[in-house]
Amino acid sequence: MLPGLLPFIPVVLLTYGLFPRPWSDWQASLTKTLSKLRPATITLVSTLALVSLLRFDSPNSAMDTSMVNTIANQLIAWGGFYLVWLAPLIGAVGAFLTGSSTVSNLLFGPLQWSANQALGYTQPILIVGQLVGSAFGNIFAISNLLAAMATVGLTTGEGQMFRYLLLVTLGFLVLFSLLLGGLAWLS
Repeated sequence: MLPGLLPFIPVVLLTYGLFPRPWSDWQASLTKTLSKLRPATITLVSTLALVSLLRFDSPNSAMDTSMVNTIANQLIAWGGFYLVWLAPLIGAVGAFLTGSSTVSNLLFGPLQWSANQALGYTQPILIVGQLVGSAFGNIFAISNLLAAMATVGLTTGEGQMFRYLLLVTLGFLVLFSLLLGGLAWLS
């Protein structure tokens, strides 16, 4: 059983006790709920499988490093110290592409950690950049933008809203990158 389901079991039992209904109503409700969750579950499982694949290290060979470590080594070779200013951007792009800050952190967190260690920082500066950048990137992720618009009943204007949110997010990312670069210079 998944630990995330445990809080819902007492709620279902309490609801069943407070609002007694025939079992057929509960069964119909459960079937409808599971059918609506199916696409999200498939997406989440596929994304987590991709993250596991990218983070996989071969236990048999020191030369077979994960794709994440290979990318981190290339970023360090190309960017070096300037990676401090790129860390929030990497997090933001990850959240924008996946539509999830959590998935961006799962995917690029190990990359940022490897780069942080290779650059010799004593504090997790690049991880902080990843976390904040992914939160900012989540602001203008298309799936989140469309969900917010649907929530308030808007059916048009997503392009205008996207451009506005992109400008605001890029402004925050630049300011935060400068702050992060200053913190890296001090450490």
